[in-house]
Amino acid sequence: SMLLYAFREREMIIDIYEACAGQRMMTSYIRIGGLAHELPRDFEKSVRTIIKTLPGRLRDYETLLTANEIFINRTKN
Repeated sequence: SMLLYAFREREMIIDIYEACAGQRMMTSYIRIGGLAHELPRDFEKSVRTIIKTLPGRLRDYETLLTANEIFINRTKN
């Protein structure tokens, strides 16, 4: 299903967060007055990669939904 495909991009984003904060979720990385640590050296490269990846994947997901007869029948009306 489309939702399972979207986990790829979710994992890429969480990997970036983990590289910054040391944990995947629910950290205290962002604090009043700034960040707990400096950004990793490859932060910009990782973010640019996900930014380049997302538009094509979002087009794929839209096609999977808008052209999917089962999805249309279940959500119509």
